Amino acid sequence: LYFGEDKSPFAVDGVFDGSKTKQTALVGVYQTCKGARGAFLLIVSWPANKPPVIRHLVELPGEREFAVVSASEDSTITLKHCLECDHISKYRWNKSKRRFALLPPDPDE
Repeated sequence: LYFGEDKSPFAVDGVFDGSKTKQTALVGVYQTCKGARGAFLLIVSWPANKPPVIRHLVELPGEREFAVVSASEDSTITLKHCLECDHISKYRWNKSKRRFALLPPDPDE
């Protein structure tokens, strides 16, 4: 998932849950058989010598037909899913709940 030397805006690799297992966070858009549309964030874990494991999947229903993903040094996954309003969602591993959690919006965003 690369464009030339630049990484794809639709997938990012890292270790987002503090484990030693590589993970991929990827985004896309969907349309159901009934015509409902939306975007999604999928996080897949790649354990050694085992099949991949879906760690997180979140749907963002609506007429969104755009989504890109990035990750920061602190393993926060940022999902940008609106071209017009610059709306973002941030997810980070919550150790106590043992799952990825949506972070509250930053006050300055």
